[in-house]
Amino acid sequence: MLAQLLTGTVALASGALFAGPMPERLERQLPMSTLQDAATAAIVEWLGTPDLRIEFASPRQRSAALAPAGPLTLRLRDLPNTRGLIPAHVQAAMEVRVGGKLIAVVPLAARIRAPRPVWVAVRYLRVGHAPQPDDFRAESLDVAGLPRQPWLATIPQRHRLLMSIKPGQMLSQEMLAPEVDVATGDVVTLQAQQDSITASHKALALQSGSTGDWLLVRPLGSTRPVTARVIAGGRLEAR
Repeated sequence: MLAQLLTGTVALASGALFAGPMPERLERQLPMSTLQDAATAAIVEWLGTPDLRIEFASPRQRSAALAPAGPLTLRLRDLPNTRGLIPAHVQAAMEVRVGGKLIAVVPLAARIRAPRPVWVAVRYLRVGHAPQPDDFRAESLDVAGLPRQPWLATIPQRHRLLMSIKPGQMLSQEMLAPEVDVATGDVVTLQAQQDSITASHKALALQSGSTGDWLLVRPLGSTRPVTARVIAGGRLEAR
């Protein structure tokens, strides 16, 4: 790795910055492999996951730049916000600085592979279906470059599909939502108890939730919402 190649101390800091003292005698030719090792570490930190396979386009030259003696700093530029997704390709540039002075900017192209155990539907599943473990099979797929985040956890209970899934289609995070006992827009029964008298009337749910959750509801005919606790499907109890 980079630290072994440089035989010095290499520290990782924010912004994918790598810095540390170099040996007293530094080769004038900075190997491309040194930059690729630094870029690998920066990409792993950027994406926040260590189990990646990163391959770089083969450079024509073995040496990346001339590097005079002095403290070496390598910083990978141009890393965008991926919103939790893993890109399949990265086009970036490595800054090479010696003693704080910019010596070179070297373009780097990387291919990323991210094998993950994902869930694939074994049958057609309709929207609203409560998924069961036998609805899916586990497969190892490369998720780099996918437009959606796969569902990597176990198949959850009390969830519903927000869209239909075809056989062979991968389960993604946006396809599932927790099952609720009250959904926004439902007309529910709102109970209120005082002493030994219980009164009930209809209300409009302004939030979604499950049994035990506190939600905002608006009694029909009123403009003021109240807070009530879900006690069963379609039934809430006011404070």
